[in-house]
Amino acid sequence: MDRVVNMKSDFKINGHQSLMIGILGLGYVGLPLAVAFSKTRPVTGFDVSEKRVKELTVGIDSTGQFLTKELEELENLKVSCDSADLSELNCFIVTVPTPVDKNNVPNLDSLETATNLIAKYLKKGEQLTFEIESSDKGPSAINLQTTVNELSRSHLKVVK
Repeated sequence: MDRVVNMKSDFKINGHQSLMIGILGLGYVGLPLAVAFSKTRPVTGFDVSEKRVKELTVGIDSTGQFLTKELEELENLKVSCDSADLSELNCFIVTVPTPVDKNNVPNLDSLETATNLIAKYLKKGEQLTFEIESSDKGPSAINLQTTVNELSRSHLKVVK
């Protein structure tokens, strides 16, 4: 059964703050997600690639998913490669690449980097979601166990 979410409702975090969404990784998964959320609320899209951020700022999507006009019409989407922009957020969605090698072993370096970056800003009660694309035989829950264990040792509550 599909779950329907009304993105126009006023989501709350910790019962009092408005939802401030950050999408980390603005590739073929993250950019459409950021665009969808930005149609109803402010969103910060973060990417470590300064080139990617500059392209998106002028309306160029190298993945070919969005036309320049579509990107230029987005008023609620801020794109950045400055990690300081993450400090204002309370909901983080990580959509970084997890490529696999010839033995289908995922490279989790980008996921680990993103997790470490978010850890500087994530406070108790805030939301962290990993969006893993499985069509490229990406990591399973077992492959993510190391990251989950690290998060569990911190002040964060891990929901599996």
